[in-house]
Parts: sequence; structure tokens; C-alpha cells
Amino acid sequence: MANQWHSGFAYRTELEWYFFGAGMLVMFIAWMTAGVRFSVVVEEKIGRTLT
Repeated sequence: MANQWHSGFAYRTELEWYFFGAGMLVMFIAWMTAGVRFSVVVEEKIGRTLT
């Protein structure tokens, strides 16, 4: 279905496997960054309530 829809365009590009790999790497880095930031914020809040 996607090939049928894509065949009507004047310029056609093929997606290689490394585009998906790069996307997954970017998502992993984003999740890790957000996770570390979240854990730092939670740790700061818990530390303030305990002292």
C-alpha cells in the first residue's frame, strides 16, 4: 500500500535500515536524558523533605 502511494511522486527515495537505527539511537538518548533528569529532580525533592 505504501509503495502504491509512493509511486505517484516525482522523486522517490528508498529508506535504508540505518535510518531506523539512527532513529532508535536518538530515542534511546532522549529517554536516558529525560530519565536522568527526572531521577535528579526526585532525589532533590526527597533529600529536602528528609532533612
